[in-house]
Amino acid sequence: ILDDGTVTDNNGRVLDFSKSIFIFTSNEGMSKVDYEKSLGFSNRKISYEESKGQILKTVKKKFSPEFLNRIDNFVFFNPLTKEDAKQIAALELKGIPIRKTNPLLNFIINNSYSEEYGARNIARFIKNEVAVKTAEALLSNKKPTRLGNMYSPRITKAGELEIITLPERKKSV
Repeated sequence: ILDDGTVTDNNGRVLDFSKSIFIFTSNEGMSKVDYEKSLGFSNRKISYEESKGQILKTVKKKFSPEFLNRIDNFVFFNPLTKEDAKQIAALELKGIPIRKTNPLLNFIINNSYSEEYGARNIARFIKNEVAVKTAEALLSNKKPTRLGNMYSPRITKAGELEIITLPERKKSV
């Protein structure tokens, strides 16, 4: 794909990727960057060239020259801050009928975000913890406490997410 822009599937059909853009992501080399200063999403500053040089040195050790030679461009970013992760969590909560409160967002970030792994765990945590509990309330016919059919989250003293609902609705016969 990276050489010709085409690939042949198992039925012999040639698929054309010549006008495609491939985006590869990696955290390779990120541990080598001095984050006392930084670049990208943060307000802290490090020169682009300094960051690029540190990361590229590690990337060149990890990936073969044949692979790297097929890449047209590199884009560099710093690790996400907790505020950046909070914004990502708010976006991930779209489509789940739950109020997006600061305590809920903090609960999600405190349990799913790590500087080392970035934001990848956030979506999984929301699916497993927030969406499942909200779906259970919905399927149990529990009515949201707020107008607009939005459930209210509460974080217990034990650090658990609880969905606040009104008592079960009577099923109509």
